[in-house]
Amino acid sequence: MKRLKLLVSLFFCFSVFLFFLSLKLQWLKVPTIIKVGAVYCRTQYGPCTQEEEKRLENLVGRDFLQLDAIAAAVKISENDFRIRRALVEKIFPGSLTVIIEKRKPITAVVKGENRVFLVDQEGVVVDLTETSTLPNLLVPENTELIVGERVLEDILAAAKILYLVNKSQGAQSASFEKQLVTVYLPGNISAIFAPVEGLEVRVGALQLILSRIKMDEKLPKTIDLRYSKPILNY
Repeated sequence: MKRLKLLVSLFFCFSVFLFFLSLKLQWLKVPTIIKVGAVYCRTQYGPCTQEEEKRLENLVGRDFLQLDAIAAAVKISENDFRIRRALVEKIFPGSLTVIIEKRKPITAVVKGENRVFLVDQEGVVVDLTETSTLPNLLVPENTELIVGERVLEDILAAAKILYLVNKSQGAQSASFEKQLVTVYLPGNISAIFAPVEGLEVRVGALQLILSRIKMDEKLPKTIDLRYSKPILNY
């Protein structure tokens, strides 16, 4: 009997304890939503500009736990064509680090006088300017080039050819017309390409040819690389 009374007393005390504990937890209730309080941004060149930071202000105040970092990064890239890709990193308890990779032009596509379109490795026209120190690709006047959009595949292939030959041979200019890419090399030598697949192989073949003919007294005027066997014209 005494044992039963003891159990009843313990149960009553435990019930009272739970009641007061629940009241205290209600008073000390922790918010279930953690909001993003700060966003830190940088690019491959250093801190983001004020304009770029302003575009990220919409992330402040978002639900930190529910925020999809991958989706947020995709949206950042979609909102600005100058951004090649972005990475959003969540840092507990409520901040974000945004890393932006900006598009980097590889070739200046020249159309007419003082109309220089800067094109990146994916063919996106990054900017329009009057001059550029990048290798110049001269294209016909009727070539469609729009800032923020991609160039045609053959123009992109021509731009990549010039970029590769610039890296290997120091070529600074080329022209694209009638599906022919003519790269002007040091020593008054012209290399002719077709904007087709296997560009790296053909540029490699050009490098091999040039290394072999450097010892010759007579240099070719043109090196035609459109075919499986290059043709040298003197």
